[in-house]
Amino acid sequence: MPESNRELHITSRNFDEESALELLRTKSTVVAIHGRQDREDPSTVYLGGKDAALVSEIAWRLQEAGFQTQKDNHPFPGIQDSNIVNRGLTGKGAQLEVPFFLRRRMGNEPELLEKF
Repeated sequence: MPESNRELHITSRNFDEESALELLRTKSTVVAIHGRQDREDPSTVYLGGKDAALVSEIAWRLQEAGFQTQKDNHPFPGIQDSNIVNRGLTGKGAQLEVPFFLRRRMGNEPELLEKF
């Protein structure tokens, strides 16, 4: 939409598309990549989800590739049971919240997207 896109937003906790949920029930690992507003931090990827080991591994890999990450003390912890990433076989997954500025950079810099 040219404007008012917020009206289209579905939170991770409220996503209930049945064919997607059915697919997740057969997967042990669920990772979701979301876009977020920059807020005061246009570069840091916020990580959340109940799979602490997977979240840490993704954070480490992103940092190794030169990206800033934050696992705690941000508004998207992703730990609710109803969150789409926590609805696979194990009941735990990981989510990445990528800021708009970084997404725009990756769209304009293929090598940065490849690193990601």
